[in-house]
Amino acid sequence: MARTRSPNFPVVDLESAVDLAMKLEKFAQRHPVPADSAVEKAWGMKPGGSYGNQCIAALRQFGLLQEEESASKRQVKLTEDAAKIVHNHPDRSAILRAAAIRPKVHANIVAKYPGELPPDDTIRTYLLFDHQPPFNPSSVGDFLSQLRKTLSYARLDLSGQKAENVFTHPNKGLGLQTPAGGSTPVVVGDLVQWEANGALKLESSRRVRAITEHNGAFWVFVDGSETGIPMEEVTIEKKGAADASKSPPLLPESGFVAQTDLAEREWLRGSLSKGASYRLIVKGDLGPKEIGKLITLLEAQRSVLSDDDEETKH
Repeated sequence: MARTRSPNFPVVDLESAVDLAMKLEKFAQRHPVPADSAVEKAWGMKPGGSYGNQCIAALRQFGLLQEEESASKRQVKLTEDAAKIVHNHPDRSAILRAAAIRPKVHANIVAKYPGELPPDDTIRTYLLFDHQPPFNPSSVGDFLSQLRKTLSYARLDLSGQKAENVFTHPNKGLGLQTPAGGSTPVVVGDLVQWEANGALKLESSRRVRAITEHNGAFWVFVDGSETGIPMEEVTIEKKGAADASKSPPLLPESGFVAQTDLAEREWLRGSLSKGASYRLIVKGDLGPKEIGKLITLLEAQRSVLSDDDEETKH
């Protein structure tokens, strides 16, 4: 039987991640260093081991660590947020609160249970049966312990809050959630890395060329690859606007135009016949006047296709 793989979540809680950031700052300050050096010399762990890589991934998910592109070695360095935490910047408390809900799965849980987290058994049922992707039962206990420690350390008070006050939803059509002051949705043009089970799957960051939905899940396509990456396993390395001079790509799996603008939304979709379907993407307000113009355009297209059919018959 295939084993269910849990979605990515930090292997350590936020307090432990901050402790690792402090050790790395003492060793290298804010200079980039080889990842193996950070693991071995700053943290006293086995270089190249799975736990060291998972700790690097955890700091990345909290927004405390970033990778530097290098032709020879994988290098890491502390982020500005991490440095502010380490040196007790006046914004330290706010940065910690943002970091606590930066991991995607943390954001999902806090958005689902605004105000106060329910008992573990309630969250456990959600994670095993309703969360997408679902958790492996063996991982749920570790995740819940880490989540509660993180929220407690960050003193993230959600009492009296509503989900929409903690999160903004710039693209509900994609099901993406953006922690206020935290991570942002992936869009075409972003430079991203693929991170699964604490390991980086791409030799270097790649630019997003398309995003599409398939079988209820969202997939990211990057330059140089035809393989989709699960949205929940994508980490943004650098935000970047898509090249407006280029047409958005078509994915062979769907035939649909991929997302290119967060202001766009899916307005309508459906089936036209056994072998044809439609999907209408709009941007801006759509009223009777705009719909009328759309009908005119469709009627003109129908006329063109009818003329083509007549010419084929003759």
